[in-house]
Amino acid sequence: MGDRYRTQHFIVLAKAATDDLPIPRPRIGLTVSRKVGNAVVRNRMKRLLREWFRCHRSEIPSFVDLVVIVRPQGANLAYDRVCKELGDVVRKFGGAPGAD
Repeated sequence: MGDRYRTQHFIVLAKAATDDLPIPRPRIGLTVSRKVGNAVVRNRMKRLLREWFRCHRSEIPSFVDLVVIVRPQGANLAYDRVCKELGDVVRKFGGAPGAD
């Protein structure tokens, strides 16, 4: 089982990767339900999250798979707020999530 982290606008599930990838690297999965908003809002949130992941991939341990679930309150977040909340989560799990 993995670890679960809650912030004001996100739920982040982190788990040690079980795949035998030739080059271990962090991966991300995104869930943005219709409760968050219409298609324009959901796609904007996914773009912001992908950009955060692209810019901060080096901070995430290479063996971690992340699933980021956007809560309905996160509909109109600015990029700097996304960076702060997800950065705090990444600092919390600096070790191996789900390695229990």
